[in-house]
Amino acid sequence: MRTIANLGFWFLALIVLATTLGGCATRSPEMPLVLNYSEMGPQIMAHEIIGYEWFQWHTHGDPDPRKTDPIMVVIYDKLPFSEIRKRYPVSQKDLLDYRYLNLQKALLYLDRYAQQFPADQLPTETSRKITAHFSNRLNPETRKP
Repeated sequence: MRTIANLGFWFLALIVLATTLGGCATRSPEMPLVLNYSEMGPQIMAHEIIGYEWFQWHTHGDPDPRKTDPIMVVIYDKLPFSEIRKRYPVSQKDLLDYRYLNLQKALLYLDRYAQQFPADQLPTETSRKITAHFSNRLNPETRKP
């Protein structure tokens, strides 16, 4: 009976450890942040830095503006671009389309966006996600690496 209790304890300890380590891994500055295209604001602004909101192998989007392709934006900082492309490859066959944006460009884009659009249209949640994800890399006063 005592052996079963010990197994339960170690199982619980393993779960707690895995959860703790998993949480740390997702916030590592080396881990990129992956967002939906829509989190970068409207296409009218975002296309200048990450392209249009349709698969890059298509020449145009769907005639129905409510339909969009599942485009993901990878924001990275420490890892080399070649490594980011390996981890998040674009694949027409698998319908995987990633757009890559380094942290500095993402922050500049959001600053420029804030100057051109009304406050109610700002992607404030996106800014919070980026800041939280890369918090140990950003200067709290300037919000820059």
